[in-house]
Amino acid sequence: MLSLKTVGGQTPSLTIEPTNTPDRYCFTIQRITRTREEWILEIEANGKPFGTDHIIRERVTIPATEDFTFLSAQRISSPEQGLQLSFSDPLSTQQDLRGLISLRGVREYTQQIDRNRIDIYFDPLQVNSYTLEIDRGVRNYREERLEEERSLSFSEEANKPEVKISTSGTILPDSKNLLVPFRAVSLKAVDLTVVRIFENNVLMFLQDNSLSSSRELRRSGRMIYRKMLRLDQDPTHDLTQWNNFSIDLSELIRQEPGAIYRIMLSFKQEYSLYPCAGKVPETSLSDQSAGLTRILPEEEADYDESVWDQSSGYYYMENEGYNWREYDWQQRDNPCHPSYYMVTSRKASYNVLATNLGMIVKRNQAGKLWIAVTDLLTA
Repeated sequence: MLSLKTVGGQTPSLTIEPTNTPDRYCFTIQRITRTREEWILEIEANGKPFGTDHIIRERVTIPATEDFTFLSAQRISSPEQGLQLSFSDPLSTQQDLRGLISLRGVREYTQQIDRNRIDIYFDPLQVNSYTLEIDRGVRNYREERLEEERSLSFSEEANKPEVKISTSGTILPDSKNLLVPFRAVSLKAVDLTVVRIFENNVLMFLQDNSLSSSRELRRSGRMIYRKMLRLDQDPTHDLTQWNNFSIDLSELIRQEPGAIYRIMLSFKQEYSLYPCAGKVPETSLSDQSAGLTRILPEEEADYDESVWDQSSGYYYMENEGYNWREYDWQQRDNPCHPSYYMVTSRKASYNVLATNLGMIVKRNQAGKLWIAVTDLLTA
């Protein structure tokens, strides 16, 4: 639940709208009025109505009408990589920003005034750190100067390619909307692999596993789906930073609701956005996926059954991808070497059991059992 609080000002209006992504919403705050005195707007997102105790609060200072101040500087990725500076007033378009706004440590950059913002475009992957310097000579539309100079330091150490599944549970109770959230950084695509542990094999699987493990996976399951998922379809995402995505498994799991599904996410070196030798690798990817919200059964691939019936493969399902001719243990943490992409721990895995029923079993010292079955959606 999203709410607004004010200190010394009028409460503005808030509108919330859904997006194309089921777990993402967009909110707009309107009628933010500047007064003679500055005031504070507090935005609070409380997850309690949705079953989580996570609370996020953000405080924004609304400057007074007569104050011309610098507000913020933040990274942008659209329309180009760079910084966006925000000020309290619209800026004079007649001024020359050279010498007034500078990036110490960056050789080449361009600047553009857009109302109360200045967009500075440069390639952040070409520098490790830089300093933003704002001179008092910057003027607003009334030709008034800034109240004070500002200097901000930034560090641009690139994130190594990584993917994580953002949930630790195994049971997904809502069969109509089986979303598996995951996070990724410095990647423009990931490979999705789904292995089905058939309903008739679940008890055999659980003899050697818990609901979250995958030992001897080939004995009880088969690979039913493999596909590259593009992450670069939304130009507003800065893929060099952590972003949230999701996969909708509802169509796939309806085929056999009593089965366990092993979801695996991995990536290759050609999916990497990590800069090597000062440059980001440029590789083109085929457009195999237009989104991450639907998996169609007719797209399931058929793989050679004889491979899955080999006993030597029982233990190494998730170790696929090693090329022992190229692998170098000393380079395993270097994203510019193929060995980085062969390490098993870089893959994110997760077991899914789609059921609306939860069961609790208790036994006393006499060996008598009490069994309680609960509907997880209505309990």
